[in-house]
Amino acid sequence: MALIKCPECGNMISDRAEKCPHCGLPSAYFFASSEKKDAAGLKEIDYGNLHNVLLSFDRDYAELLSPAHYVSGKDRDRFRAAYEKYYAALGNELIFRYVSNHASEFRIDTAELNGFIRRMRSLDADVVSHNEGFVSTHLARNKEYFDGILRDIDPEIKLDEEQRRAVVVDDDYCLLVAGAGAGKTTTMAAKVKYLVDK
Repeated sequence: MALIKCPECGNMISDRAEKCPHCGLPSAYFFASSEKKDAAGLKEIDYGNLHNVLLSFDRDYAELLSPAHYVSGKDRDRFRAAYEKYYAALGNELIFRYVSNHASEFRIDTAELNGFIRRMRSLDADVVSHNEGFVSTHLARNKEYFDGILRDIDPEIKLDEEQRRAVVVDDDYCLLVAGAGAGKTTTMAAKVKYLVDK
């Protein structure tokens, strides 16, 4: 027999209890093994604070995908880390059902809850789509700038579409792969100038 923390009230109870003697949470909502619980970090979830978490998530999500902001891999990972334990917990069907059944008690709306899960699930695709839109918008808005970005060095140098995209992308790491004479050095020079100018 071992003592575990009740995911509802936080009191220590027997892992063999049929329900929590403090709050009455049925044992079906406990995890079968402490390894699963520790791996997902589910015992740290504060269900009473879920309302504030969902509000913060909406604000942070809008800020992350702001039209003026390119989302780097580091930005995405930091955002995911902030909400991952709640997403992992709500991915458990029993916990999701429990939270949904007590939505009014936790001051949350089930549509908000479903929106949170849906956006966390599609986060990578949303970031890729957002970044694609960001790059396209900046290329269109700065077309004249890119047409003459290296004019002072050599008026004959013109960046093609792929080079322009590589200049605008603002991720943590960028890898340029091309054959000899394809314009890798020109692209890097243009990126430096773009970062300084813009």
